[in-house]
Amino acid sequence: MTLVREMFVGLWCVAPFGFVTTATAVSVPARSSSGASWEAQVDRLVEHLMKTYDIPGMALGVVQDGEVVFAKGFGVKSRATQEPVTTRSLFHMASVSKPFVATAMVRLAEEGQLDLDASPGEYLDYFELDDARAESITLRHMLTHSSGMPDVLDYHWDKPEDDDECLERYVRSLSDRQLLFEPNTRRRYSNMAFEVLGDVIAKVSEQSFEDYVRNEILRPLGMKDSSFFRPETDPTLRTTGHVTRLRSVVSEVYPYHRAHAPSSTLHSNVDDMLRWILANLRGGTLDDYEFLPKYRLEEMWTLEEELPGSEVGLSWFLDDSHGTRLVSHGGADTGFRSYLGLLPDRNAGFVMMSNSGSASRAQGWVQDALIELLQDRPIQRVNVRAPVDLEVGRVLAEHGIERAVSHYQLLRSNPATFAGNERHLLALAGQAKELGRNEDALALLELNREDYPDSADTFYFLGEWHRENGERASAISFYEEALEKSPAHEGSLQALKLLRE
Repeated sequence: MTLVREMFVGLWCVAPFGFVTTATAVSVPARSSSGASWEAQVDRLVEHLMKTYDIPGMALGVVQDGEVVFAKGFGVKSRATQEPVTTRSLFHMASVSKPFVATAMVRLAEEGQLDLDASPGEYLDYFELDDARAESITLRHMLTHSSGMPDVLDYHWDKPEDDDECLERYVRSLSDRQLLFEPNTRRRYSNMAFEVLGDVIAKVSEQSFEDYVRNEILRPLGMKDSSFFRPETDPTLRTTGHVTRLRSVVSEVYPYHRAHAPSSTLHSNVDDMLRWILANLRGGTLDDYEFLPKYRLEEMWTLEEELPGSEVGLSWFLDDSHGTRLVSHGGADTGFRSYLGLLPDRNAGFVMMSNSGSASRAQGWVQDALIELLQDRPIQRVNVRAPVDLEVGRVLAEHGIERAVSHYQLLRSNPATFAGNERHLLALAGQAKELGRNEDALALLELNREDYPDSADTFYFLGEWHRENGERASAISFYEEALEKSPAHEGSLQALKLLRE
């Protein structure tokens, strides 16, 4: 993957949402005593969000007062097959995998098989980083994202491997990596750290990571369809990921590589995840099987230490949402989004999963609505508008660049309702580039330059476009303009360094 492709697509992935002119309001009232009213309105809200954000499929489950009160699939497993999503449809859950890793670690600690305050090197004699500070890393630091380890840069989803040595081989490959900061001085999310934790679980338990989690957590809790090992999942239940390339399309890449099983590769469905929620809300026990003592769960849901960065327990993110404690974890990988939230003080929880990257735009609406409804409070009226990049991308796909530019300018002409930002056209340019529509990408970048003349990112991506097209002098000029806007712009600094070497 070339640098410009990585940067264009990466920018698309994180582009914040904005809204355009046409809005449809959805009002969701509080739950009635029968429960039917708010459930019907959740249906309506989800279906509207799926249409607005061009989401092929979603599934949603809710627990209240320790009982399942809602479970439903929406849309299709794949736009290629049009098979409907059900509550058994399997989704790639991405980082919702991590609380299972933490649970396995705490379970092994409870059994006396490992010490969370020990170094990973005590269990993996081959774990090594190119940084003397790594000697002070503990397993607890890894679980709380305070180890200082960097994140994974390339998951090699396009080059999947599933042999038994994948995980150890990956851990051994880290010997040239350096820490980002002194351990336990701040927090920064690290998937890499969780891969190491998974290997610790494998070596301590004398099983593969996937086998241990399946045998000690998933199957005893009745999560019969779930697995971290994709080859053992039921092909008839699997969903297919979708990405936005001007419009929602089936992804050419599936996010699976066994080296990243601990951080990312849980495959699960609503039925199974509702059992996971129930087991957590019931104090670590379900159907007479105790996967953890209750006090250990509370330990996992407690802030370890005040540090700069997000508030994290043992893998779980901690927050106060709408006046109640929220223990949660989200997940995002190519073509999939997921989110699991527990409200322990309300004895409630919910899970969302989707086979579309654009579902991240809908997630907040659904999450807020459910939290309010689970507290028997009416939610505020919400107005959901189709994002600029989806609106203009659709026109570009169907009618070409001239019509797309005209449509954007029409939307842009009404400042009172236009809520776009500089990243929308950059996202579209990335998608056009991914599709080989090189001149369309340039036109979108130039349009963005006109609208946002102080955007360093726009000049940087113009530099990238010209560099990839062999126009070295023009590329340098755009990188320099980016630095005039933002002297510390890292991408431009690196690009100029490479071009001038």
